[in-house]
Amino acid sequence: MPPSLGQRPCENNTGWVLKNATNTRCTNDALDQVCTFSCHRTHTEPSRVIMAPMEIVEFRKDNFLISTDTALLQVDVIHDFLTHRSYWAQGRSLETTLLAIEHSLCFGLYDAGVQVGFARVITDYATFAWLSDVFVLESARGHGLGKWLVACITSHPGLQSLRRMILATRDAHELYRRYGGFETIPNPERWMIRQKAA
Repeated sequence: MPPSLGQRPCENNTGWVLKNATNTRCTNDALDQVCTFSCHRTHTEPSRVIMAPMEIVEFRKDNFLISTDTALLQVDVIHDFLTHRSYWAQGRSLETTLLAIEHSLCFGLYDAGVQVGFARVITDYATFAWLSDVFVLESARGHGLGKWLVACITSHPGLQSLRRMILATRDAHELYRRYGGFETIPNPERWMIRQKAA
């Protein structure tokens, strides 16, 4: 099982520290509002080749926060929703949830420090990404948080050079189309899938 989130050792054992913090304002036309996000870049050895942007990005609106900081994630909340209440991840094990989080760019959605939503992006940060496990808890719905979450994900500075970002949804096509710029896949006959046998 992977190490507990928030206790993961530095990958190069040099004691990465947050530095060069910047605050940036980004206008989201779809939501007709301005949110604030900050990027905290980490320090690494000059000789180390970083395969993905090592930064924490945060978006704020009123009392709500969206952050890519995995140390803030409340895994019990995430796992409970995915394995018990989502239609796509029923029965997923805690070990699988932890492994998926460890290898994804994760977005936690918080209301005054309490996690109320989540999403993760599986990506090479260069050409392709898969958006997955997107949810807002039932108790937090009705405030436009799902729309804001999708808009913030697609505004992440590390995902702007991608050629494609794809996802699968049963009933939220219009939300992703309007607030994330997604559209149905052209030429679906070109796509194939390999699924693990049940």
